[in-house]
Amino acid sequence: MGFLSYGIMFRGTDALLAVALLPVPSFVDWAVTTFRDRRGYNIVRTVTGALLGSGYGLGLALLLFESSLTVLGIGLVYGILAFSSILSSW
Repeated sequence: MGFLSYGIMFRGTDALLAVALLPVPSFVDWAVTTFRDRRGYNIVRTVTGALLGSGYGLGLALLLFESSLTVLGIGLVYGILAFSSILSSW
């Protein structure tokens, strides 16, 4: 879905903003269910997973078709954030 949206909806700065923001709901859902005594719900996981996948697909399209290295920077920030969050959850 994200890969396909590259040619249809997003261009330039809007695409980079989407790549940066689409994974946020899935990270928030993970953090809430990990650090609080709350259970996850399938519909929430499905929707946030679809947003995450769309962000990944759009990022991949930007990287392949436009050689946008900013996408790698966004991925690096999310990687560092995820790694530090996982370490603090242990």
